[in-house]
Amino acid sequence: MVQSTLRWLGGSFSSLIAFATPIFMMLLIVLAVLLVASLVLYALDREALYKARDWLWERLRSSLIWLPVTLAVFAAAIGLGIAREAVGLRFSNQQNAQYSSREDPSGGQTVQYSPSVSYDNVITYDRTFALPPDIAKQLGNDPALALAPYINNDPNSQFVRKVNDSFVKKAGGLLYIRTLEVIQRLPVALENAEVTVNFDFGDTGSGRSYYRANFTGKYSFTNPLEKASKLRFTFPLPDGSGTLSDFEMKVNGQAVTQSDLSQGYVWEGDVAAKQKVEIAVKYRNQGSQTWNYDFGARREPIRNFKLNVNTPKAVLFSKGSLFPTSQNGTLEWKLANVITSQSVVLSFPEASLRETLTKVFTFAPLALMVMLAWVLAYAWRRNFKLEPSRVLLAVLGFGFGFAVNAMLLGYMSPIIAGVLGAIIAITLAVLVLGLEYALPIGLSALVPLCFLNVGNAGLLLSMIGLILILSLMPSGTLERILKPRGSSNSS
Repeated sequence: MVQSTLRWLGGSFSSLIAFATPIFMMLLIVLAVLLVASLVLYALDREALYKARDWLWERLRSSLIWLPVTLAVFAAAIGLGIAREAVGLRFSNQQNAQYSSREDPSGGQTVQYSPSVSYDNVITYDRTFALPPDIAKQLGNDPALALAPYINNDPNSQFVRKVNDSFVKKAGGLLYIRTLEVIQRLPVALENAEVTVNFDFGDTGSGRSYYRANFTGKYSFTNPLEKASKLRFTFPLPDGSGTLSDFEMKVNGQAVTQSDLSQGYVWEGDVAAKQKVEIAVKYRNQGSQTWNYDFGARREPIRNFKLNVNTPKAVLFSKGSLFPTSQNGTLEWKLANVITSQSVVLSFPEASLRETLTKVFTFAPLALMVMLAWVLAYAWRRNFKLEPSRVLLAVLGFGFGFAVNAMLLGYMSPIIAGVLGAIIAITLAVLVLGLEYALPIGLSALVPLCFLNVGNAGLLLSMIGLILILSLMPSGTLERILKPRGSSNSS
């Protein structure tokens, strides 16, 4: 922390020296011109020189009274710069820390694939191979025994149920026949798929947010065959979901448990001809950034599909994904006879908290200068008398309030910390200058806080600028502008 502060101070002073060098050179040139002019005026008219000296010294002395205020502004700007560096360093440490005192999302970009239904159909077919006569002669009277070490009769695939080898002698040679019983996995269309996902959001405290998703899916299908068959329902576990909690699958109201989840959550059961099966699945998980419902690559048809998403946060939809059919409070996808390779992709955009707070503390010195300029112009416009000592204390109090904001960020949310820091800054400055300056002080303190409202920062800053202009207008200007043409004050 100390090294970062010293590094920032070194960079600030280097930038200040680079900025002040041409100004200093210009002042030297002005002093040289004044010296030459004084020598010339001394030779021509000494009395005029003395009068010019007195006039210049009077103006310079009145200006030097405000030099401590300028130094106070510079000191407050340095302090706010250190606060900005401290906030950035805190976020870097939190994001790179191996351990945390706050909850960190256990999942990332979650992808839930659509479940599939299938049944097994067994078919039998033969593979034949004719052996030449010379090979058949070498095998003798029992070719199966001779070839046994070279023939594998064990199925090498989960879809091959049985293998049988036989030999048939024929004129001029030997015929080798392999009979296989193969399982065909044929898809069954989902009749109804109704999915509901409820989202709520949390914050890790290190500038990253996450969502908590409550998933509920109801699926139904019917045995399409005219006989009882064994059907299989496969529910793929979501990718990038982290830990699934409260997972439950029910088939026709009966809970299903499974220990091997390598192929997802799979239910197999005998289903009578034309019998309907209803399956309910629910779970909760954490994720971040995006949530995706993928219909799968095989494009099995879904006769009726409905997806309801409830989220308190703004949502964006990936280009090329399925757009909701209704957005009346609840996002809804209601489709019939779905055969698609698209998916539903929701994105939860968020501004980086670190970038937001960097903007807040970058604009805090600007707010300080706006407050000073606004107060001086406000006093000049209304003929108020300002003492430099009071302005000096107001500048220091205003800067102290935003420095406190940086410290409060470690204990509360950025919005609450920002509001409390602004209240402290406004209170200290108003106590010194008086309530008549509450408008310029209060609105100047709101300038950095505008960036906490990411989507409307520009609008809020424009409104503050408009109020600034209106507050400095001469009295009666608005009345004259709004007064209808041709109207008269006569009764």
